[in-house]
Amino acid sequence: MIPANYPDQAAEELIALATNWFGDLSEAETKLLRAVVRGDIASLGPNQAINKSPEDASNDEEWVPTNEVRADRIYWLCTNLTATEKVDSRGIKLFGALVTGTLDLSYVKVPFPLSLIHCCLPQEINLVLHNFPHST
Repeated sequence: MIPANYPDQAAEELIALATNWFGDLSEAETKLLRAVVRGDIASLGPNQAINKSPEDASNDEEWVPTNEVRADRIYWLCTNLTATEKVDSRGIKLFGALVTGTLDLSYVKVPFPLSLIHCCLPQEINLVLHNFPHST
């Protein structure tokens, strides 16, 4: 039986691991780490910007540092074995984030769903897939 405080403990462990790896985490990144352990949506807003194109929204005052998640943090969650073990099977669900930096997941086999809902990604995103052989 999983203890009732497991998600909180796992989130604190994941935050400590990320802090050791990167040194600093934004408020939005900490919120993301807490959400992925529970399988929740990390809702960062802004709701007003969801109908804007990334070109319009990337320079908008509604996309502020409080909703900024650096792309290397998402990459790390998808590739670091110790981190991926703590991500709930429902995966990463990020809403309304300004994802800064290049998100390069080319040839990465992400072990859970990755949803970036109404997010702004002003830099490059690379999701080139590798054709993994199917088992028969």
